[in-house]
Amino acid sequence: GNGHTNNSPALSRAFATLPPGGGCISFPAGKFLFSTPVTLSLPAGGVVSSLTIVGSGQDSTILYWAASNGITINISASRQTVHVRDMTFSTGSAGGYTALNINNSQPLGIVTANDITHVYFRGDDGGQATDYWGAGIYVVGQSDMSFDSDTFVGPSGSTGGGLGISLHGVANTSPNYAVIFNISKCGFFQIETGLEIGAYIQGIAVTQSNFTGGTTGISATASQSGTDELAITGGNQFNTTGNQIAIQQGIAHLIMN
Repeated sequence: GNGHTNNSPALSRAFATLPPGGGCISFPAGKFLFSTPVTLSLPAGGVVSSLTIVGSGQDSTILYWAASNGITINISASRQTVHVRDMTFSTGSAGGYTALNINNSQPLGIVTANDITHVYFRGDDGGQATDYWGAGIYVVGQSDMSFDSDTFVGPSGSTGGGLGISLHGVANTSPNYAVIFNISKCGFFQIETGLEIGAYIQGIAVTQSNFTGGTTGISATASQSGTDELAITGGNQFNTTGNQIAIQQGIAHLIMN
């Protein structure tokens, strides 16, 4: 990657060469420019499939979008999983775009593990400057997701900007719940809202994570519903300018210590 060649078509071609059961797309060290968003759709029809996208390490492998969304992964069957590891998603824009969007139109099927591990979401100007993602990771409908040692960096300023991780079920599908989210050893720095909990989300555990700068650490707004089983435990640190934890709806089985 030289940071100048558009790699959007190359990533789409690499994905198209994978068998129906999926596989691994590996990026070496370097900076890879993407001029347009990339959408990767796992097979329909109930095919068991797993997609892994892996780099050579945070800030060793950089996937860069100047002014668009990043990668969208669409899932339409149970037992389809996503794994993204060891890279940086950078943006040249001040908000407005999503780095990694994972959508499952058939939530709460057979639960199988997914992970986003050692991934860095920041502005291409280095973070805590001008550029930032509107959302780092936006999940709709996918269950059993682990976020491990990920870092989200917003712009300078006391209120920060953007979302770190945003979780949502699928309101117009029954069952509509997405379940099991483990967030550990993640850092949210100058992010307006670190973790946003939307409707129909159950089984969230947040441990050993840091919410520094920005406005709100963890938010579950009153307009959402169906949230259950939220545990915020085990050495988290909160130092935001507004609410550290803002829960405005009833949540059964809430643990904080």
